[in-house]
Amino acid sequence: TNLSESTFSNCNKLSNVVLPNSLINIGENVFENCNNIYDIIIPDNVTQIGNSAFENCNKLTSIKLGNGLSSIGQNAFSCCNLTNIIIPDSVQKIGAGAFGECDNLASIKLPESIERIEENTFYSCENLQSINVPSSLKFIGDSAFMYCKGLERLTFSECLESIGELAFAYCFNLKEAILPDSLMEMGDGV
Repeated sequence: TNLSESTFSNCNKLSNVVLPNSLINIGENVFENCNNIYDIIIPDNVTQIGNSAFENCNKLTSIKLGNGLSSIGQNAFSCCNLTNIIIPDSVQKIGAGAFGECDNLASIKLPESIERIEENTFYSCENLQSINVPSSLKFIGDSAFMYCKGLERLTFSECLESIGELAFAYCFNLKEAILPDSLMEMGDGV
C-alpha cells in the first residue's frame, strides 16, 4: 500500500515500472533520478504522490494519473520530459515546483477543484502553449509561469484574487491576458 521515501531513488537502469492496484501512497523521492523510466501509470487507489517522487526522471515522457489522486507534492515531476498531462478532478493540491522545468510540456489540463497554483509550479516550462485555467482558481504564486516562453494568451475567471511576484515574467510571446474584476493583488514584476 505504501512506497516509502527514496525506495528506488537513483536506480538508473530501472526502465519498466508496474505499480500494483493496492498502492495508496507514493512517498518522497521514490523514483527520483531514475533516468530510464519512459512512462508510468498511477493506479486509481493512489491518493498521494510525495515531494520529488519523480524529480529528474528526464526520460519520463508519459504519465497517466489515477482518478483517486488528491495531492501532488512539491517538485514531484520537475525536470521530467513530459509533453502533456491531464490532472484528474480528484486532485485538490499541487505543490510548489511540481512541474517546474518540464521543458517539453506543451499542454496541461487542470481540474476544477484547484484553487491555488503554488510558486514555481510551471517555472521554465518553455514549450507550454496552452493551459486551461479552472474557474475555481483564486491564487497564482510567485514565479508560477516564469519563463513559459510558449504562452500566448491567458483568460482568468472571476474567482482569481491574487497573482504573485514574477508570475508571468519572461513569457516573451504572451500577447493577451484577460484579468477579472475580482483580482485584488498583483505582485512586483508580474
